[in-house]
Amino acid sequence: MSQWVRLWDDMPTDPKWRVVSRRAGRPLPEVLSVFVFMMTNAGANATERGRMINWSDEDVAAALDMEAEHVSAIREAMQGKTLEGDCLRGWERRQPKREDNSSERARAWRDEKKRRLEEERENERARTQPNAEKPPDADAETDSELQPLESSNELSAGSSTALPLDLTPQPEILDLRKARERKAESDLDLLDKITDLWNAWARRFGSPQVERLTPKRGMHCRRRLEDLKAYGHDAPEAAFSFLLEKCSLSFYARGSPRKPLDFDQLMREDFMTKMLEGVYEYREARRV
Repeated sequence: MSQWVRLWDDMPTDPKWRVVSRRAGRPLPEVLSVFVFMMTNAGANATERGRMINWSDEDVAAALDMEAEHVSAIREAMQGKTLEGDCLRGWERRQPKREDNSSERARAWRDEKKRRLEEERENERARTQPNAEKPPDADAETDSELQPLESSNELSAGSSTALPLDLTPQPEILDLRKARERKAESDLDLLDKITDLWNAWARRFGSPQVERLTPKRGMHCRRRLEDLKAYGHDAPEAAFSFLLEKCSLSFYARGSPRKPLDFDQLMREDFMTKMLEGVYEYREARRV
């Protein structure tokens, strides 16, 4: 992997280049070109960065379209100014180690990205998901936010003693909370019925049964029930029964040998669509 070197802001206008140019009797652009070549050479030294390695005036001259004796003159004129033998002066100050190791910077960037991703996931889990129960303290926060404040007239006309706030939940808040609880219970009842329908079908055709309906499975199940409405089945149980009838005609349920169908596979949008369209229908069933 290529190594990087740094240039400082006033490097092109540094007065010492004019001194080197006069010593060598060469124009300033040639001096700067040779110095940049020296920096890249010293930066590529894996053993001791900052020390030129395998330097050849002739090779550098060919690369920069110069004469070899001109490169030699510039190199000798740099001694005591930018060179100490084969070492570039001020390398440790100009090229700090932390800037040389790109792998460490990349690792730090990946760690920071991972940390931010974890924070986003934590924040996402903290939010109330659709059709899910609210966090334990969510209702308390809602109650306090919706609690009516005393009117400004009463506060201005009353004494300096602060009036006690009525923290009793209002009827409309209690009704909203009960409605959410009833919806959550109804949603769980529906998912239990869908699970029972699947397990009955799975026992019949030797497919894995659902032992635990995880939140992710529940989310996919709700989405597929919404998709099934397009086939004329508004009632969720009837819609899922219709889907299982299609599964019964597929090669997942007929023929031998057959590959068992699992619930998660069926709940994938693309798979369910193909099942309903007859893509997986068993060929013997097509002849009927």
